[in-house]
Formats: sequence, C-alpha cells, structure tokens
Amino acid sequence: LHATQIKRPKIIYTVHGWVFNEPLFPAVRWAYAMLEKLASKYRDKIIVLGTAEKTDGAKIGIPKEKMEIVYNGVAENQIEPGPLSIAYPTKTQALSMLARIAAKQNANKTILTVLADPAALLFGSIGTFLPNKNQACLLRSYAMAKTELGCPSALICIGGGPQKAMLESLARRLRIEDTTLILDFTTNATKFLPAFD
Repeated sequence: LHATQIKRPKIIYTVHGWVFNEPLFPAVRWAYAMLEKLASKYRDKIIVLGTAEKTDGAKIGIPKEKMEIVYNGVAENQIEPGPLSIAYPTKTQALSMLARIAAKQNANKTILTVLADPAALLFGSIGTFLPNKNQACLLRSYAMAKTELGCPSALICIGGGPQKAMLESLARRLRIEDTTLILDFTTNATKFLPAFD
C-alpha cells in the first residue's frame, strides 16, 4: 500500500480539567498550555466537560471548532450492572463507613446524627481539592440550599489536597461546619457513592 492509502484512525481526546489550570509554577503551567496547543493539531476532536473548559482551551489557541462539549452526568436509572460492575455497598453500609471515619476525625455530633438519619439528604463530592475542581462553589451552594431543604442534610467532600484548609475555613464562614465533612484522600472512595443522594 502507498502511504496515502493508509487511513489514520480518528484521535479523540477528553479533557477532565486542563493541567495548565492546576496550581503549578507559572512556567510549568505555560509549558503544559503550549503542549496542549501543539497536541491539539494532531487530535480530530477534543471533548470538554463544560463551557469553561472550552473557553480555556480557546484562550491558549485551540480552535473552538475542534472542541465539543459533553456535559458530565449519567442518570442513575441508565446504569445497568454488567459483568465488570463494581460491587458497591448498600446505602446503609456506606453511611456506616462514613460515620466511622467521621468519628475517627472527631466530627461534631450534628454530622454523626445526620449520617444516622435515614431521612437525611446527603450531598457528596469526590475529587482532589484544587481550584479547577471548585469545591468552594459546592460549599456555597449547599449553604444557600440548606435552609430551604426542610430536612436534615450534610455535605461530604472527599479528596484531600492543597485547598483543604481553605474549604474548612469557608465552611466555618458559611456556618455549615456542623453539617459539612471534609475528608482527606481515601482509597477506593467510590465505595461511598451509595451514601450520597
């Protein structure tokens, strides 16, 4: 075969937060931005998870027409277990595991009470505490919604990272520290997903 007859496979790249937005030294962030720009020339399509990622990609010179937004989210009723599915604990088991971790970290009685209440709403987030993950927005949203919920609730953030102290301070400023649990990285954190509403 002649080289012009060989079909190159399509290259599709998915962005889960641009590396150049991480809290790195400016020179390192610049280098990552230039590498993403260069690599984009060899990618047929780039999938981003929101308009902010598309805007950030365009700012460094990636053509907007190469980027497609696919919002991150799957409806629970669309997930069907298969042969490779993960064996998740039940909601009760996941809540029990969270309560044990909370007790070890000397969490206040309010959060322990909420974790034991089957009628409570439990909001959760799993991800490293970095600016581009924006757990601060989640804390502010929870603070606004908490008073409107009409039932006991808690917010659990699992991940650890450089913004942990800032998030704990923000929870105190927002006066939600009694129902917010900010946990360090834990192996296989997905085991807590059944606890979250």
